[in-house]
Amino acid sequence: MTDNGGATGLDTVQIVIGESLVLSFPFDEGSETTAIDSSGYGNNGVVNGAMYTTRKAGYALAFDGNDYVSVADSNSLDITDNITIDA
Repeated sequence: MTDNGGATGLDTVQIVIGESLVLSFPFDEGSETTAIDSSGYGNNGVVNGAMYTTRKAGYALAFDGNDYVSVADSNSLDITDNITIDA
């Protein structure tokens, strides 16, 4: 999804290592600076610059190229097998 200003919006990001979902951001907070990880591993992220936007089915984060979500180091995110990133 891209808006008229060139920002790209994401409504879900997931990371799977091997067979385990280790990070899942549904970006449904709507206005918070913390992206809550719903994978069960507690890999919450800090939203840096991206803005929430409303969609038909809730919210998404709009990124303009300099924005990002940072996640602290965690053993659950160590790549020890095949990795799949879905955005």
